[in-house]
Amino acid sequence: MSDFLPDIYEVAQIYGLSLRKSRSQYKALCPFHEEKTPSFYINPEKNIFKCFGCGEGGGVIKFKAKIEDKSEQEIYEELKSQKTFQSNKSSHPAESLTSFQFREMSEVIPELSHLERRPNWGIIKQIGNEEYLQFRDKVWGHWLQFLEYEKKSAVMTIKFGIRLNSVNAAIEEIRKREKELGVTLFENSTQ
Repeated sequence: MSDFLPDIYEVAQIYGLSLRKSRSQYKALCPFHEEKTPSFYINPEKNIFKCFGCGEGGGVIKFKAKIEDKSEQEIYEELKSQKTFQSNKSSHPAESLTSFQFREMSEVIPELSHLERRPNWGIIKQIGNEEYLQFRDKVWGHWLQFLEYEKKSAVMTIKFGIRLNSVNAAIEEIRKREKELGVTLFENSTQ
């Protein structure tokens, strides 16, 4: 996925879809046809949508194109230019955390248990600079706390691996977790 593509969940909310959680997806009434029962689903992990009523489906570019009645190429160019503009602004690393990272962090840190996904930083900034700074710093502090927890867990995994004579399996398990989180948890000096 290109790094300038917006989160389809956030885009759908901007266009007024009333999304309800349905397992790992969200459902709503389809914006492309009349219906009484929701058949429109968004998968935020894959950044795609599918309506089982009318058959429409695709990614965030196609969704925006259909909603705005534009070509996918027009939407692509708009998003690309917006990202170029946005990337010139400096942002805090907390704003780069993904929905997956937020979900994993919220499972360990009770104070964040209400967050199912990453917040919409643009909306938080609009509320007020002081609130934005407080929330951003709080999130970043929790992220660092979560990483400490994960690093301790990695050390325990290695210790169990040594005791069970399966260090390579332990390292493989840690590498898998690092790939999921997008961070380094354990420096392996044998590589």
